[in-house]
Amino acid sequence: MTWRVLVVDDEKPARDNLIFLLRAEWADVAIQEASNAAEAQSILQSKWPQIVFLDIEMPGQDGLNWLRLLPKSDRPVTVMVTAHRQYGVDAYDQAALDYLVKPFRRARFRETLQRIQTAMDRAEMGNAAIRMSINAAGQSGWQIRDGARSLWMKPEEVVYLAAEGNYVAVHLEPETVWVRGTLAEFEEALRHLPFLRIHRRFLVGKLWIREVKKQAGRFSVLLRTGQNLPISRHRRQELDILVRGSLD
Repeated sequence: MTWRVLVVDDEKPARDNLIFLLRAEWADVAIQEASNAAEAQSILQSKWPQIVFLDIEMPGQDGLNWLRLLPKSDRPVTVMVTAHRQYGVDAYDQAALDYLVKPFRRARFRETLQRIQTAMDRAEMGNAAIRMSINAAGQSGWQIRDGARSLWMKPEEVVYLAAEGNYVAVHLEPETVWVRGTLAEFEEALRHLPFLRIHRRFLVGKLWIREVKKQAGRFSVLLRTGQNLPISRHRRQELDILVRGSLD
């Protein structure tokens, strides 16, 4: 597999050093360079980079501000590379995978590459599950692989999805199918379909919600299957949508 990497730094020697290390460690890598955020944005719009090594302090827009403005769906795997330690917390707040402080040792750089490899492997496994579940069958239904079985279903047959470690449990009526991936990946893939994220662990089919319940200051949804699922405090916006009757 060819890794597609964008190196963003206003100093050419820093870019050259990073490119040298990447080519020394990865046998198959394609690299583009940018000297500022505007050039990086132009390259990113092509959807080409999988991975970005990003400097923070650059003329014009700095790396962190540029990253903040990117929609999460458009962000490649990002590693911050800077001479300034004080930006570490901000970098991780923006979901940077790693934070390299110049000058860094070769062993530390290899740790970063291993983290990238692990992140890309996990994303590929999750995306493969999503493709099998949603796209491979076309618009009229899903094909979900459950072990050796391949199941066909319509979106409206899915009662809810639950995060279970490295898997998503797809609850049908009356069975459950386990698919490797994350709930966030399913939420993104289902964003145009009638599903609501009511909790960090639960994504619910609107058609299966019977009512919203409040007891002792806590909210939950009662499903048509008789199950109760909690609505987290952080999902109050979805709750407000339900209360306003958007399920109709």
